[in-house]
Amino acid sequence: GTTTTLQGAVPVMELTDEVIGGFKLAKVFHDCSSPVTDLEFSADGESCLAASSKDESIHLYDAILGKY
Repeated sequence: GTTTTLQGAVPVMELTDEVIGGFKLAKVFHDCSSPVTDLEFSADGESCLAASSKDESIHLYDAILGKY
């Protein structure tokens, strides 16, 4: 099963194949000219940094509103 624990105020969940298989696509961004190779999220989950190694670009997205 899925284990969820709390470390401070941040919920932590083990990303198993079962958990990842339940994810649904929420937003598609078409702003990158090359495939995105790295994603980093802020601790509060509101911002997402997407980096592409091929064109060396970095994009900052509002993960809640889905805006670039």
